[in-house]
Amino acid sequence: MFIVYRVCFILILFGFLFLAGCVQSGDLVAATNLPAPTLTVATEPPEAQPTTPGESDYYYYVDGVRVSLTPSFDWVSVKFVSDDPLLQADVLNNFGNLLMPLDQALNIPLPPVTLLRLREGIAPQEFADLLDVMRQDKNGFLQAAPVFYAEDVDLVMTDEFIAAFPAGISQLEIDEVNSRQGVELVKPVLGQENTFVLRVTDVRTRDALSMANWYQESGLVLHAAPNFLRIKTK
Repeated sequence: MFIVYRVCFILILFGFLFLAGCVQSGDLVAATNLPAPTLTVATEPPEAQPTTPGESDYYYYVDGVRVSLTPSFDWVSVKFVSDDPLLQADVLNNFGNLLMPLDQALNIPLPPVTLLRLREGIAPQEFADLLDVMRQDKNGFLQAAPVFYAEDVDLVMTDEFIAAFPAGISQLEIDEVNSRQGVELVKPVLGQENTFVLRVTDVRTRDALSMANWYQESGLVLHAAPNFLRIKTK
């Protein structure tokens, strides 16, 4: 049995309040009075790179503070190109004993994502290599991403993240930033000016975690964080 919670992050006052998750019913983000940085930067920040597995390499931001993420080496999150279980099983055959059979996978309906169980005792470097190969397999996968531990649940990346742009920035400027990064606007967060759910259009090369971190570190937004799913796998 597993329970899925839709998580987004609450953008809040620059002080003692911090980002928190919200449940399936909608996107709830508190107001912020941070000074507005400009979207015009002297040097364009480097392009976001895909996250690579390592014991201490993963992180995201909570109210501008960098927080480490602990990767799970029990699961990998994927979206298959095909919905046919027979074709999915054929894809898994290409990865030897690193991935367990499809009958041990967990299928999450909304948003659709599959958790594949990894071979017990897989080493971090083995997983790094596996993830790289899966991301390059364009005939097999639309997405391949790590899963992270968080207390008694696992955090699963989607292809979405949430970003709050400074007040007064025009929609045209926001659209231009998103377009340059291969990001599309999913929907605005109700009641929050210039705050949006965004989607990465090619998660095989740049996932939502690395993209959210890029937006945060570029100084172009007030806050950015992945739109994780919280999944209880046990």
